[in-house]
Amino acid sequence: MIKLADNEKILHEGKANMFNIFILRSGQLYITNKRIVFEGNGMNMGKEYASVDLSDVLSYTNSLTVTLFRLFIPIPNAIKIVSKKGDNFKFRVYNREKWLKTIATIIAENK
Repeated sequence: MIKLADNEKILHEGKANMFNIFILRSGQLYITNKRIVFEGNGMNMGKEYASVDLSDVLSYTNSLTVTLFRLFIPIPNAIKIVSKKGDNFKFRVYNREKWLKTIATIIAENK
């Protein structure tokens, strides 16, 4: 479980995989009223934590993943988040439309 700041609450959470070019990390993805946080489950190698403040989100979109087991067929099961700093995050999640809707709602409420 992530450590929350004062007045921060979890609005949506679930199992997720964080992708970079060659590495897949398993863990939990959280959306709070202040940020998006990925916390690895301890079985990963390398960085197991990522966080971006919602005020720093430049874009959030549907994304695809490709796995060797599916013969490199793109699978529409991920979300991509780009920060204003240029950081790119890609998360494979269940029910990605709900994740994107939650992000959109929170960002709109905080404008």
